[in-house]
Amino acid sequence: MMISREKKFVFVHIYKTGGTSLTRALLPFVSADLHPGNPRHEGLGWQGSWHFRNGQHAKLAPALPALRRHGLGDLSGYRIVTFVRDPYSWVHSIWRSFYTSGGSEGRAAFTARFPGGGLDDFCRFIAEEQARPQTRHWGMKPQVSFFEIPGRAPDFIGRFEEYEAEVARLMQFLGLPPLEAVPHELRRRRRTFDLGVYAPESLEIINHVMAPDFRSLGYPVTTAA
Repeated sequence: MMISREKKFVFVHIYKTGGTSLTRALLPFVSADLHPGNPRHEGLGWQGSWHFRNGQHAKLAPALPALRRHGLGDLSGYRIVTFVRDPYSWVHSIWRSFYTSGGSEGRAAFTARFPGGGLDDFCRFIAEEQARPQTRHWGMKPQVSFFEIPGRAPDFIGRFEEYEAEVARLMQFLGLPPLEAVPHELRRRRRTFDLGVYAPESLEIINHVMAPDFRSLGYPVTTAA
């Protein structure tokens, strides 16, 4: 997460929601004592060098004790902001980005149990991981788990699907200068998402596991025909 004492905001970065581009937009306002030091603008892992304790995708609730030690208390007076994404396209993007290549612990566990490695296999992997409450693999928990803390809701939730307009709205909300152009780090060609990539069983798994996102974020639920 990125924190500005001067501008009084905490940005919670949920992976696969355009957060790398937001890191680029918000980095001029991050407080120097609230990132690991020696921040970078490029190279592998540059984003984390601007995030509190290098926690680029850190969840807010577990970070609260450390935030208190830095004088932020219960974050009263700070605006919590984040971006989210339709759960169906979010799960698909996580699978494609983190579980079809690379050598992460999560991918190793996935391919060991599901050698086929397909999207529907990934949904079954998510379902199995729900029996392991302490799982640390990416994409196993809903997006709301990143920002939920007792008695407090985010002050701004932007939608990935209307990214440029939502970034402009965020900058205005925070009282920051408007951007001449919204940065598009890691830009890939965006296509209209097709729910047909999921088998009926997979849809039901996502509907169940990501139910808190559907309830809280306003995205419509699709049931298998």
